[in-house]
Amino acid sequence: MMSSALEGLTVLDFTRLLPGPLATLHFADHGARVVKVEDLARGDYARQDMAFGVSMSHLFHMVNRGKRSIAIDARNEAGRDAIRHLVAQADVVVENFRPGTMDRLGLGYADLSAVKPDLVYCSISAYGARSPRAHMAAHDINMCAIAGVSDQLGAAGGAPSLSNFQIADIAGGGLGAVNAILTALFQRERTGRGAYLDVSMTDVILGHNVMPTATGKTFHREAPRGGDMLTGALACYGYYQTQDDRWLAVGALEPQFWRRLCEALDRPDLIPRHLSAGDAADDLRATLADIFRTKPLADWTAVFDETDCCVTAVLTPNEAAAEGRANGTVVDFEDPEDGSIRHHVGSTAAHGGPQGSQFVVRPAPRHGADTHDVLEEFGVDPDEVQALEAAGAIKPERASA
Repeated sequence: MMSSALEGLTVLDFTRLLPGPLATLHFADHGARVVKVEDLARGDYARQDMAFGVSMSHLFHMVNRGKRSIAIDARNEAGRDAIRHLVAQADVVVENFRPGTMDRLGLGYADLSAVKPDLVYCSISAYGARSPRAHMAAHDINMCAIAGVSDQLGAAGGAPSLSNFQIADIAGGGLGAVNAILTALFQRERTGRGAYLDVSMTDVILGHNVMPTATGKTFHREAPRGGDMLTGALACYGYYQTQDDRWLAVGALEPQFWRRLCEALDRPDLIPRHLSAGDAADDLRATLADIFRTKPLADWTAVFDETDCCVTAVLTPNEAAAEGRANGTVVDFEDPEDGSIRHHVGSTAAHGGPQGSQFVVRPAPRHGADTHDVLEEFGVDPDEVQALEAAGAIKPERASA
């Protein structure tokens, strides 16, 4: 099953790579009609850039399921006219080019809201259109750095650490855009007005970077890297290595969890040392490290599965996927060309549905595969579609597979 919460909503997706496609994925998963509007040459280059021995990359499959693809030349006047025709019947446009790019193509908010006054138009960029950095390129590492996130990642005395969870791309761009768009759609229901949304990935994660700010205001100083209560100052909250070189995540912040942990370790003498600070915290951390190194992960997992104290194994992605499959939030789909594709459907499963129901995967589209069908579905006469092809404005039907 799939959520049908957004059925009847039409989203034109001009985005590429990760943040924008992840945002529009949430709409597709909830039943919206999402059309990827791609250029004629390559389209979304995530399709090929990480594809090794397959026709489309696993990443592209994962974040573009349920969408369709139209390949159209936005620099061709006939192509732009066709895009405006689509916009007239759309609810949402999402793009993640550098600020000004869509305006130069004649497809900015001012241009398209003239075609559809109640259009919700979302621009996702690294720093936002109004920032002095608007013209600058950036990756997740740069946005996290500017937002003050990187400064707090990593061990005390060391360099900032990298994360394979793209914080700015996913939380700032993907989820930030979803939040902004849904809010604008709700407002449109009440007022009839559309909106222009300037989503700065950096500003969004800065806005959610609340713990360092709270700590700084509380204690009138900024915590150093690895020195806040959730980043290393407390021994009761951190990672500990096991005998077999695996890791445990210990989050026994509350007194009741710490007490149960100490009891499970047969070390009730440690209970009074719960929130030790400074050298005392270092000493407690060393004691815990010695204890956890006495057994392999499986033995500790058996202990803490029976002890409610916020201690869990640090799972690998494959191990986490096995848990997700059991919960119905990871679905394996067999693509006829590329084989087994793993899909994470947690946000859709959270929306509700019969427990144990099967998420139906609609595969990601090949480049321009739906061009002719989509144009005709949006009311473009077949003869006009053929004329667009003859003018070089769209991908030829014979080449759309």
